Amino acid sequence: MTRAWKFFSMSKIIAISLFFFANVTNASLVTFNGTTSSVTSVENSYTENSFIMTNVNGTNYFIDNSFSNLFLNNWDDDVLEFNSATSKVIFTSASNSLFNFTNASLGSLNSAAEIQIEGMLSAGGSIVQIFNLALNTKEDIIFSGFNNLTSLTISSLTDGQYAIIDDLAFTPSSVPVPSAVWLLGSGLIGLIGMKKNPSKLSGKYA
Repeated sequence: MTRAWKFFSMSKIIAISLFFFANVTNASLVTFNGTTSSVTSVENSYTENSFIMTNVNGTNYFIDNSFSNLFLNNWDDDVLEFNSATSKVIFTSASNSLFNFTNASLGSLNSAAEIQIEGMLSAGGSIVQIFNLALNTKEDIIFSGFNNLTSLTISSLTDGQYAIIDDLAFTPSSVPVPSAVWLLGSGLIGLIGMKKNPSKLSGKYA
């Protein structure tokens, strides 16, 4: 293997490592599990896995899957239920950092319900999706485009239909690699080059 090829290979390894470091993300899952033994009204706010849910409007409940409605047996544990057309909650990161919204489970306990999910984009504006939920149907939704959000608002659009939501998945937005890390990588590449060509360095200062 030539020196040039070794240098190229090492440089590529360092570059890939820096890229991986820049894009490592950890998902946060909001499950509401353990919030109640049956039915409990939601207080002003609820925090789980570094995300804060603020109860903005309406009467909302945490409901356990042991509740009398047998449909909830299909859910892992507690869920969030919207009790009126004015029900609204807002999710934000506890660290006030940008985030992506990727997944959630949606359903309805009474009859067909309608729910709106709106993500506020850091660049301005918002992205909105509205779901019409059939009675006793659990839908596991994968969201697209809900990236770099400052907040996520979930609203019930129907009264007394008891839309429910559970297992909301969030990931942090990509964070730029600190300049110090890039400088370290550049320095390592430079040192490799100097090691492979010691004669040039010695000749310069001879």
